[in-house]
Amino acid sequence: MAGRRHRCADRLGPRPHRRSRLPRGEGVPKSLLEAAACGRAIVATDVPGSREVAVEGRNALLAPPRDPAALAATLSRLAQDPALRRRLSLGSRAVVDPEFGEAEVGRRMRDLYLGLVAPIPAFSPGDA
Repeated sequence: MAGRRHRCADRLGPRPHRRSRLPRGEGVPKSLLEAAACGRAIVATDVPGSREVAVEGRNALLAPPRDPAALAATLSRLAQDPALRRRLSLGSRAVVDPEFGEAEVGRRMRDLYLGLVAPIPAFSPGDA
């Protein structure tokens, strides 16, 4: 095969140049959970999955979805206000621990497994 190369782009034909976007309804973004668990102030878009972890004014600033100018202004506001960053950072663990902390996730996993291995009632000939 010397001198012969196949490229995916050659086989697939022209494609529009754009970046992939996360699907709507993704659930809770893991990056927000990680940021909150690390005690970081959060800037996120105001969409359902994000709102479970990023609580406006408590640990986060939320920008409207699909509004780059508003997102930039929100990031700028956080970058220029050390007291706000500190306050939101302190709120992050308090938001994430009750629902997503180690103890709660462990309890949910235990309950799930116990539900899966619940004893099956024994069959007796009189039940038929």
